[in-house]
Amino acid sequence: MKYKFILLIALIILLALSGCLKINMREEINAEGMSNLSIEMDMSALMAFPEMKEMETNPCDDLETDPTQEVVLTDIECTFEDGVMTMSGKLDRTKTPGFSMEDGKYRLDIKESFESMSSARSTEEGMNMPESEEEIAQAKAFGFEMNYFVKMPGNVTNQEGGELQDDGFVKFDFLDMPDTAFVESEIPKGIQLDLITTFAIGGVIAILAVAGLLFFVMKR
Repeated sequence: MKYKFILLIALIILLALSGCLKINMREEINAEGMSNLSIEMDMSALMAFPEMKEMETNPCDDLETDPTQEVVLTDIECTFEDGVMTMSGKLDRTKTPGFSMEDGKYRLDIKESFESMSSARSTEEGMNMPESEEEIAQAKAFGFEMNYFVKMPGNVTNQEGGELQDDGFVKFDFLDMPDTAFVESEIPKGIQLDLITTFAIGGVIAILAVAGLLFFVMKR
């Protein structure tokens, strides 16, 4: 079942305008351009308001199915507990603008990628992420945080606007992101083995091992 990804982005934007929101997104992209994406939205500060308590709504229940949507999360899991919404799923990056892959080289333009997901909804409803220095300062003052961690296939060869972490992820702060923000990576040629090649090598090793064992037994 496929779910609207832009609906989630719209929810993030709407809550961002209210402040008191902390968002951490972690995405790991594999060599085929598929990714595992997890999003944690801490809205516990908002839940302290009486109006929020009276609503008694679960954001996970508001996700709508739309099989025609091009950019979608699949295999979604969503929980909402103590004001924290945790969502995970799979995303086909080959269908999202801002991502490219060729001959073991990969590039993800952060802003282009996420703006393409939210532009339709944000333009329609007049919602936009904080952009001016005043808006960003105000968002920070309200306690709004939005960090994106991405791990690319292979080794990171170049990045701008982010900070390379010890675990191989690159961290981008959406409130302190420059106009140019991207990450590039490359899989070394020596380890670009597909599944068939891997099984073939394994089969050859197995045959050699059996042949060596038979030779040893026959000599005895």
